Amino acid sequence: MQVCICLPLCSGGHNYKHVGSTASGPPLPNELKKEGWYEVSRRVKVGTGSADFSVAKQLLQRWGHFQLPWTYVNSATPIRVGQGFCVTARAFVPWTCNPLKILYINSRLADGTSRRGIQHFSIGGGTLKGHLIAGEERFAVEWNKQDDSVWYEIYSFSRPSHMLSYVGLPVLRFLQNAFVQQSMASVLKSVKQQRQASASETNGGVLR
Repeated sequence: MQVCICLPLCSGGHNYKHVGSTASGPPLPNELKKEGWYEVSRRVKVGTGSADFSVAKQLLQRWGHFQLPWTYVNSATPIRVGQGFCVTARAFVPWTCNPLKILYINSRLADGTSRRGIQHFSIGGGTLKGHLIAGEERFAVEWNKQDDSVWYEIYSFSRPSHMLSYVGLPVLRFLQNAFVQQSMASVLKSVKQQRQASASETNGGVLR
């Protein structure tokens, strides 16, 4: 029901300027810093090697990083530039539906000329009119071939755009930080579970 109510809002315009600014950050451009945007930049190591990178990438491609007990995105929503999507969350009131649009999808291979051997996949989304906040967020996974580490990153800038978010700003900041922590924990757990499942299949095959 929440998705059906939210989808018509995805045809609206963005509720902020500087669309696409997360593609080159962090840090934020000086102009945005002067305007007082709230910036979040967090990353966590979720695994090692190509298999873990593939699992983390596929998780982003099916919106797995949003599937938490109190927030979700319809997993059937296509991943493509210009696609509208809704984040349904339990915040302030029982449930809120917040429209965004995919701004860019970046996929770079570790070919020696791309970010010094770092394989990268990211999705950037920007808020639309009707969202409780204004701003952007980027979700990325990276595989650093120099040390074989795989990282999940969340980068965003935001500020209130609705009376509820202005009045409840401390709650809003708490929820934003909670989402970052829980999303990172969820991706880390999913990658670990898939790694263990793959190891069990391999060991089972050897035993047979």
